[in-house]
Amino acid sequence: MLLRRMTQHVKDQNWFAVALDFLIVVLGVLVATQVSNWNATRADAAAYRDAMQRLAEESGEILQYSSGTSDFIQSQLANVQAAIMVLEACKTGEDAEAVVDRALNTLRSSLAGAAKSDALGLLVTDERLLARQSTEDRTLLRQYAQALESTTRTSKRLQDTVEVGEIDKHPSVGFTAILDPERAANGIDDRRVRLVQPLGEVCSDPTFVKMFYRWERAHVYQLQLEESVRDTVIENTQALGLSMDNP
Repeated sequence: MLLRRMTQHVKDQNWFAVALDFLIVVLGVLVATQVSNWNATRADAAAYRDAMQRLAEESGEILQYSSGTSDFIQSQLANVQAAIMVLEACKTGEDAEAVVDRALNTLRSSLAGAAKSDALGLLVTDERLLARQSTEDRTLLRQYAQALESTTRTSKRLQDTVEVGEIDKHPSVGFTAILDPERAANGIDDRRVRLVQPLGEVCSDPTFVKMFYRWERAHVYQLQLEESVRDTVIENTQALGLSMDNP
């Protein structure tokens, strides 16, 4: 309708009306653009607040998972180190064999840490979210992401050095009868491993004893990595002003 009116004004050579109609069109476009930009800015600000809130929540989850991982490793490490003491002293007897058998089954598994935040990944890659960040926060978020990624890669490489299937192949190790489901350690191992040679002989077998030392070394290191993860989470959330209890 406006176009027809402008066309008529041109035919009538009513230049003032033409200019007025043109001004109305320009103002309409400017207002529509401004409203669109305003809505986009509001949406970006809301997305940024949501991402930061989710980062706080996920950081709390990482902290909780890391603490649980450390507790589990500590308990498993106690089994292995008790067996190492038995093997180093070359103790024998039922109690000593029970300690070694328990550790043998511990050696069949390994636990790697996993410190990942989907929100943090978005905050360091999404252009809209990057535009909402101050220079300081952008640097902190990037460093936070790099620290978690570095620790996770190191943990993965560390666990790759632990050959969890190695213990099953050792000639000094055999298997129990099939266990009741309730007695299976993890729902997968229906049979547990056990010594099939005298403890007094295997304690002098370096190929046997070294499996315990390698597992111990990897998991002592993993405990240090988990501590580093927790320090990283606490330091960065504090620097960013995030509360993991009430984000």
